[in-house]
Formats: sequence, C-alpha cells, structure tokens
Amino acid sequence: VATRNYRDLSRRLPGMIRLVLSEANLEGYASLQGLAVSVGPGSFTGIRVGVSYARAVSQALRLPLIGVPTLQAAATQAPARIAPLIAALVPSRARQVYWQTLRPGSGAPEPLSEPRNEEIEEALCALTQQHAAGHLCGEGADLHRELILQQLPPTWSLSAPSECVVRADTVAGLGRAALVEGAEGDWRTVLPLYLTASAAERKLAAGQIPLVAGAATEPTGHWSSGVVLDCPDTPRGPWPRALRYSITPYSRIFAGKQGSD
Repeated sequence: VATRNYRDLSRRLPGMIRLVLSEANLEGYASLQGLAVSVGPGSFTGIRVGVSYARAVSQALRLPLIGVPTLQAAATQAPARIAPLIAALVPSRARQVYWQTLRPGSGAPEPLSEPRNEEIEEALCALTQQHAAGHLCGEGADLHRELILQQLPPTWSLSAPSECVVRADTVAGLGRAALVEGAEGDWRTVLPLYLTASAAERKLAAGQIPLVAGAATEPTGHWSSGVVLDCPDTPRGPWPRALRYSITPYSRIFAGKQGSD
C-alpha cells in the first residue's frame, strides 16, 4: 500500500496496515516477530505518524522495533558495486534536499558524512568538490534529475526512477538484518530524525502560537520540542496539527492498552 496523501494519515494508517497483513496471508500482528520503521529525514507528517504508530505497536505487543534512516534505505537500493561512493538525496522544502554520502558494502551502506539539509545546487557543488565520482540515488535525485545530468560530470551516475523511491521491503530487510546481528530493538530508542524545524515549531519560535502561562518550552520527553499550547477550542488546547501526531495514543487500539507516550 502506497500513499502520498498525508491528510488524516494517523486515522487511516491502522486500516492500511491491516490490509497489507491480510493480503500477505498473515494472522494480524501476532504473526510478526519484529518491526522496522523509516525514521527520516523526510516528510514531518509521514515520519511522526509512522514512528508513533510503530512505537505503539512495539510497546503494546512487546515486539522489537528497529529505526532505519531513510537515506540509508535509499542508498541500499542503489545498484550493487556501481560506485565507491553513494550520495542519497530525499526531497525537503522547495529546492532543498536532505542528503548524505555513504559507502556501499556487503550489508547496509556505511555513512561517510552526517545528513545535511541544503539547496540542491549547494549539495551538488559540495559533492563535486569533495568527490571525483559516485552514484546518486533517492527521490531527491529523481526530482532534480535534469539538473543533476546538466551539472555533474559523467563520472557520476544516477539511479533509474524505479529505484529511487524507498520501498517498505528495503526498510524491513535492514531492520531484520539489525535484529539478526543482535540489535535489542527497544522502542524507546526509535526516534524521528529531523534536520529542520516543523512548521508548527517555526510558528512557535516566531511567537505566532500563544503559550499557556507557565508552560515548559524545553523538550518534554517526546521526540519534538514539547509545549502546552493555548488554543480556544478545548479546555487544555490541542497541539498544533504538525506536532499532534507525536503524542497520538495509538496504544489504545491494542487490547485496550495505553502506553506512556
């Protein structure tokens, strides 16, 4: 099941997963031995919903959970041994991309740099200045394919469009490999990887969202900077839409259990 519609994704996701399990002839979550989830960087809404749901399932059903960086998953899908260096790109805002260089190997690609968020032109300039050759992959590479072909020398190659979208089976395979190698799979350690502030956090910093008197402005234990917000439509006030997904109590849908997040 694939979707680009993030509207009400927190409500629709459980049904989408049940459909996948049914089509795979699996008897619900009881048939699973472990979980893997892409933790970003990428879409704020997609990451928050996906990670919060995976954490809830892991906690409620005591299944190990592995967080897989999206850029590593994108690099894993690059053609084997095509180049000594892989640059994975994922779309960010406007003409920006999240990107990272990795070294291909027999297992998961090894990161050579920290993930960055830059304009596509800046990212390509940095790549060509630091490396003479390599291979580009990921949805960011496909989105800016024409520009890449114009600016990069022929020593750089580019994945086919069909290889650029990160697949669920790639994330699952990396998660399974980590569990086989002895990873604990503790859901508490699986957190979204954000390189930029969300729209709600930018509005908060700009003073466009009022705070309740005495509200904390430091992180509260959730994976985003937590604050109590003063919104007139409820007694306590809901979190803004972009932050609300990080505290969605998904655990309530599993045998009446409710987690601490």
